[in-house]
Amino acid sequence: MTEIDERTITLKPFISSDVTLNPKGARVEQLYLGGSLLWDKVTRGDGKETSTHPCTPIFGSETWTSFVLPQHGPMRNDEVRILTTQSAAIAIYDIHEGTYPNGISVYQQFSLDSNNFTIKTTHFNQGNEPAPVNFAEHAYWLTPKGWEGLMINGEDVTQLVKEDRILKWKDLNEILIPGVPRILLAQKGLPYANLWAGTNSKGLCDTHYVCIEPVEQDPTSSKGFGYKESLILPGHFRQNEFTIIV
Repeated sequence: MTEIDERTITLKPFISSDVTLNPKGARVEQLYLGGSLLWDKVTRGDGKETSTHPCTPIFGSETWTSFVLPQHGPMRNDEVRILTTQSAAIAIYDIHEGTYPNGISVYQQFSLDSNNFTIKTTHFNQGNEPAPVNFAEHAYWLTPKGWEGLMINGEDVTQLVKEDRILKWKDLNEILIPGVPRILLAQKGLPYANLWAGTNSKGLCDTHYVCIEPVEQDPTSSKGFGYKESLILPGHFRQNEFTIIV
């Protein structure tokens, strides 16, 4: 594999599918799959321009710990190394932040096929202390006709989006976004989805995207980040993945 220095990297092994990555935060700035634009950079109602990014070692903010971690962790705003082939890439990042235990390395593998896209994330603990991790991928899905009537596994989840709620979902999930072809999402190790859309200064929800975010643990639970089930022991690793299929 060859290390790439350009600011953005585009994998385009197929005519109908491509993905653009940014080494600043291992962000997925654009995802075309099967001819459909599913993810893109968006400008939220609060004025922030953003795109799909990893949240690690924490999703959300600290509640039961005091490591002085930023919201969603530091990786999304830091430079990462990216190695690439024609249809795959690996982002590599070491977490060094606040009083968080040293030694956690993150490897994100991005794999693109003609009708599917996979993100596989591995956390290795090469340090001397147990380290808590609650990983999520903060995915921004385009909603050309809004997200009212968004269906996941046959359930209308519109209200869950409005309330920034967590959904426990299946290993294989059907996602129906108004105006977008049917999507399947298969996951391993990411049994929850956080549903969310930002708001503007008037408190009105953004409608041009919806966040459907695969996450390891329920961040609202006292058994989430910092609890024993979130710990990766020295010399151990934890891996998760999800695949989008059109």
